[in-house]
Amino acid sequence: MPDEKHSYEPQNIHQAFTQEKEIGSEFLQRTRSMTPSSVTLEMQNYLLGALRDTSLVGQYSTMHDNAIYQLGYAHPRTVKLAYK
Repeated sequence: MPDEKHSYEPQNIHQAFTQEKEIGSEFLQRTRSMTPSSVTLEMQNYLLGALRDTSLVGQYSTMHDNAIYQLGYAHPRTVKLAYK
């Protein structure tokens, strides 16, 4: 049976991500003078913007695969990449 230690989230993993926080009321205030179609585009941009650059899609998966091959499943870098 696999060791459970690999299922635990690495310390400080949250530092590997950036967060842009905008609460609903701020979004509504920012878009109140826009047309409904423009508001829809803004919402789609907020929710799906990270997928726009197709060169980034799958990049972490590839780095994780390479880390498995070079470092093994138990290496801290491999585990950290699995969480990204």
